Amino acid sequence: MLYQRGKLVLEEYFYGYSAGRTQQLRSATKSVVSALAGIAIDRGALTGVSERVLPLLSYESYDHPDPRKPAMTLDSFLSMSSGLDCNDHSSTSPGRETEIDDKPDWVKATLDLPMINDPGTKAYYCSGGVAVVGRAVENAVHMRVPEFAQANLFGPLGIARSNWTWNYDLTNADKEYSQIHLRPRDMLKLGILFADGGRWHGHQIISESWARTSIAEHSHVDNTSYGYFWWRPWLNVETPAGPQHVDVAAAQGNGGQKIYLVPQYDLVAVFTAGGYNAESTPPNTIMAKIILPALMGATSRAKVSSPPR
Repeated sequence: MLYQRGKLVLEEYFYGYSAGRTQQLRSATKSVVSALAGIAIDRGALTGVSERVLPLLSYESYDHPDPRKPAMTLDSFLSMSSGLDCNDHSSTSPGRETEIDDKPDWVKATLDLPMINDPGTKAYYCSGGVAVVGRAVENAVHMRVPEFAQANLFGPLGIARSNWTWNYDLTNADKEYSQIHLRPRDMLKLGILFADGGRWHGHQIISESWARTSIAEHSHVDNTSYGYFWWRPWLNVETPAGPQHVDVAAAQGNGGQKIYLVPQYDLVAVFTAGGYNAESTPPNTIMAKIILPALMGATSRAKVSSPPR
């Protein structure tokens, strides 16, 4: 799906998929959790990203006690820089996703990890940290995350409760890994919301400050600029004038689930796919080699053909 300058300009489905069929978002779910954390802050249930996380939870003690643990904040978890030994992309990290998924309480298992850095310094891709933020939001707003999402995010966006599923247990009984299933059109609504500064049809759903802050740079994860559970990659686009560097913000999940924000071209693009656990990411290639060159060419031609003022 391509949405540019306020209009849906392309919507295509393949291989039996349709507008009404939901898609598992995998780690693009993280960006939804970020939005809910922002809404909780907007409503005063959380004081802000500098709020310390441990007092928001109900555990009496943690393994591997460390004086740096009490200093962990919402900011350090949202930016993947908690300081815990949690790295999904390391085969030796005790906090990698495959280890945490087997635990009866993902939040406790994550917080039980040893500290290896000061909070807010180095960032590693840590799915366990998303569970921590989600539980902190639940405790602050006194609602389960799915219900809070429907009341304060999906409902205001016109997303019916019957059009999504989200099994949010945060335990090893959760075979869906706490990922949300959304229709592509509803993924697009989330993209438009952030692209328009938190507004939907003129209504402020998320504060503009949070919409901007969450897609701004706060750390680097896997050598890529990272916001608050939003990626900030760049695409190398081949043009007749040579390669051009285009910055994007992206909610992205395993298998090719993507919500791209491309402010330079007033574009929101949504992809869904089924290439789970594959090394390549076809949507990145499609964006860089097909969609963005076409938009750049159209923009260039429009400039040339515009009459002088």
